[in-house]
Amino acid sequence: MAKQLPARLPTAEVVLYVFSWTGICLYASYQTYCVCKENEYIMNTDDFNQGWKILGGRTKDISNYEWHFWSTWFWHVLPWYCSHMLLGRLVDRFCCKYKEHFYLIHSLCALVHVMGPLSVGYLVIHCVIMYCVSQLRRTAACWSVSLVLLSALNISAFHDLQKAYMKFQSEEHFYQLLFTTAMMNLRYTSVSIEYSKRPQPTSRLKDMLSFFAYCFYLPLFFTGPLLTYDLYEIQMKQTARIWTKDKIFYIIREFMRVMFWATYLELILHFYHFNALIFDLYTVKSMGRWPLGGLGWSHGQFFHVKYVVMFGLPGTVAKVDGLDPPHQPKCISRIHLYSDMWKYFDRGLYSYLKRYIYIPVGGAPDRYLNKFLASAMCFLYIYYWHGMYDYLVVWCSLNFIGVSVEAIANLICSSASGKRLKEYVSAAMWRRMKAAINAPLLAICIMSNFYFFMGNEVGQVFFHKLVLYGTLPSYAVVLYSMYCLGQSSMESERWEDAVCWWDSDKRHLLSSTSADMDGKHCPSKSESKRQ
Repeated sequence: MAKQLPARLPTAEVVLYVFSWTGICLYASYQTYCVCKENEYIMNTDDFNQGWKILGGRTKDISNYEWHFWSTWFWHVLPWYCSHMLLGRLVDRFCCKYKEHFYLIHSLCALVHVMGPLSVGYLVIHCVIMYCVSQLRRTAACWSVSLVLLSALNISAFHDLQKAYMKFQSEEHFYQLLFTTAMMNLRYTSVSIEYSKRPQPTSRLKDMLSFFAYCFYLPLFFTGPLLTYDLYEIQMKQTARIWTKDKIFYIIREFMRVMFWATYLELILHFYHFNALIFDLYTVKSMGRWPLGGLGWSHGQFFHVKYVVMFGLPGTVAKVDGLDPPHQPKCISRIHLYSDMWKYFDRGLYSYLKRYIYIPVGGAPDRYLNKFLASAMCFLYIYYWHGMYDYLVVWCSLNFIGVSVEAIANLICSSASGKRLKEYVSAAMWRRMKAAINAPLLAICIMSNFYFFMGNEVGQVFFHKLVLYGTLPSYAVVLYSMYCLGQSSMESERWEDAVCWWDSDKRHLLSSTSADMDGKHCPSKSESKRQ
């Protein structure tokens, strides 16, 4: 059944909400920009590098290590992406049944060149172990060994051992191995669990080939997005599609979108040094509430756009192969329910958690206690997978509370009392009530992200200034901001529904197995009418 859209509100009211939310964000970020300008000469010089010469020699903020690292390393991988796309089309055309063989050989060659043979050998050992475990056909065994292998990422003594024996050329090479090992863990866990549900294969060689081809598939290897094995297998077995003019234009459009946002991020880092600002704790503590709010919003938007690029480039290369990886993250300024934040930001991770943890633990719609237990297990795994840092405790705990409260609210609304209440108010008033009730919860959940983006110390500054020692006017501004965000987000859902059919048609040019996080594709107009 199609998702019920929010009720329509008067145009003037919608304009008020959208302009209020936009104005608040712009004013707050401008205040943050002024603080950055006032303190740019006292920031750590190691957080800056020589910028583009075309901008007159301005310095560029390089303090966001993840973006600085991958925006540099993608240039090393780009020639291999190009050869993958070009040679892959020849394989599709003349010997399609051997395309997995080609992808595996080409990927291993690329990874040995980019990462070095020792790092690739280390990942191969992980995959060999998990493939052997998958032959036991026991899901519990697959999870047990996967968690043991993952624990190596959280043990500093093991890091020292790796550095001693693998002799990394630089700290960047070590970081790359840690990041790719974490991503590899998701993939070999996915494929091993899928294998554990099946009978023994007729050909172990073919079985192992598919296992390794999925784990080392180059386009999605470094940063994702994560495509679970069940979807990968279906899409990889599809026959090669004819390259039409519409498909070519779609691919070009996707590459241009990624290039635009990558250029935008690089440009903004020459003028707006909010990333470096968080490492000057004294200045952050002395900031007023408006620039502090702008700092949090800027980091949230930067995080979103960063992953639009980091998921977008590999995802578009995979689309050239005929796969349909999870779509790009939804803008966090267009999300008002935190359950939707988990569904529509990292869609691949959400699909993984839902398929392999949430549903097996018992997260059925009519079993409420099991749903809370399943959600708790998902957040516990997220905490473990991300590295078990102290700020992750706050982030995961507040997100779990937020998602749980949302579930309880939905349960109340679907009860007999909730249905009777709906009968006494209009649909528009019901929408206003939902936005007002959700505003405090949304504020708390957004606060949890500040811990994730900026660490425990800066997160504590936000908590003390905006929550613990806030004033009535500051509380009113925060709640009104969250209310306007909720209304703007609901209105964007109506807009997204209007463009959903067009975008779905474009995505289906590449794959007939297009799926969103709930396993349902965006319906066509005819399907919508039937529903």
